[in-house]
Amino acid sequence: MVNKKEICYSTYCGDLAPALLALNAAIRVAGKGGEREMPVHELFSGNGKGPLNLNEAEIVTEIVIPGASAKGVLTYVKFANRESIDFPIVGAAFWASTEKPEYRVAFTAVDRKPLRGQNIEACLQDRELTDENITQACDLAAREAKPVKTSVYAVSHKRQMMGLLLRSAAEKTRNRLRRK
Repeated sequence: MVNKKEICYSTYCGDLAPALLALNAAIRVAGKGGEREMPVHELFSGNGKGPLNLNEAEIVTEIVIPGASAKGVLTYVKFANRESIDFPIVGAAFWASTEKPEYRVAFTAVDRKPLRGQNIEACLQDRELTDENITQACDLAAREAKPVKTSVYAVSHKRQMMGLLLRSAAEKTRNRLRRK
């Protein structure tokens, strides 16, 4: 068991990570021990003192996006205080296949590391993006995260924003799919 004093409970808030999670991306790293590849979700530790799972002297050399992800549409939306402070208070990425009803969802700034919305994905899988199905998915959004109480925004507000941003991203993605 890890001593709580050894972990920094900060919120991860970056824009790129949820998009990469929704794309099922991997990263390649290089260091003293050679090169290796790992899924992007394994990169993030959830510990603010050491937020990345990299060995000493390792660096990210490449981001690998699978070809299957190119057969889809990705939308990222975020809520931020103002344009001059661009880090997200909450962010949501939504990917949809152009070939079949398959979806991927990820969030940022709602947990100690970027978060994949697996329950939301399961809810939507093999279903069309109707208003009703999107509403059901948005209702699940608030249950996906464990927001850290280190923000000026209440945990309940961040949970509510997850659903609102998921709706926005899903609707934008649906509109883009209709144009294809």
